[in-house]
Order: sequence, then C-alpha cells, then structure tokens
Amino acid sequence: TTTTTTAAAAAKTERRAETKIDREIRLAIVVADYEKAANLCAKNGRMADAVLIAQMSPDAELWRRVVQQHFDSHPLSWAQQQLLPMVMKDFQKVVQQADLSSWRETVATLVSYTYDTPNFAPLLNELASRLESAGNTHAATLCYMVSGNIEKAVERWLAEGAHSKEGSSSQGAAASSSEASAAAS
Repeated sequence: TTTTTTAAAAAKTERRAETKIDREIRLAIVVADYEKAANLCAKNGRMADAVLIAQMSPDAELWRRVVQQHFDSHPLSWAQQQLLPMVMKDFQKVVQQADLSSWRETVATLVSYTYDTPNFAPLLNELASRLESAGNTHAATLCYMVSGNIEKAVERWLAEGAHSKEGSSSQGAAASSSEASAAAS
C-alpha cells in the first residue's frame, strides 16, 4: 500500500517548463562544465542538484567545496559536527569533535564505518585517550578493549580495580573502627 501511494504521488508530480536558470544549468552539464552547473544550482537554492552535479565532476575538490557549502548552511548543528565529517570520511574529526557523554554513539560510528580499515584501532585508541583524560576510565577501558589494545585495557582495568580496592579497604577500615567503638561502649 505504501509503495502504491508513493508511486501514485510520484506520478502526480507536475513538471514545469524549463526556466532560464534550468537551461544554463543543463547547457553547462552538456559541455561538462560541472563547476558552473553546480555553482548555478547552489546560487539558486538547489543544493541537492549541486551536490549531485559536483559528484559527476572528475574534480574531487569541487565536490568537497559544494558539500562543505551545503553543510555550512545546514540548520542542524549535528549535521555540521557529525554528518559532514562522516560524508567527507574524516573519522579523525569525528573522534576529535565527539561529545564524550555520547561516547557509545562514537564507538558505534567507528565500528560501522571504519571496522575493516587500518584506522579503526588508532581512532578507538584516540577516543579512549580522550575519555581517560576526561575521567571516564570505565568507558576508556571498554574502548581499548574494542580496539584490541589489550595491554592498555588491562592497565586501565587493573587501575580501576586498585581504585575500587582502595575504596573498599577504607570503607572496611571505617566499618571495623565503628564496630570496635560500639563494642567498647
């Protein structure tokens, strides 16, 4: 039913007559002047067309500029901070700009997009290092484990264990002292 509704809606789409700008864009594409076509589209608020045309160009820099222009004008801040680096495949920036309170999302992003690359472990190690510096040692330990950095994971794990032992030793000593005081009374 949804497919039928979508097809019916598409069939009802009205085509309009070609405007002067449409003609300029079309002619620029015909002669492979992708930069002119993309610029005309962008200037006339047709960013989706601009991105598609720039993608056709052999000039990768044109595509990067048009995509950057699109995201510069995007109304949602997360698109600029998270989606743009992913589209540009700049996962170093994804890690550097990650909101550490959402570290799980960053790990999921790295697993989804970089798992089969040589960058996976270094990116996770960098995220772990940021988490460790921010005091979230548990999350850092998990990131080191996922990255395969067993040495660092064990080091963090032992440090966490030492902290919890110190806490329970001082709590145990305080409890023993309280018990001794109560018995003496």
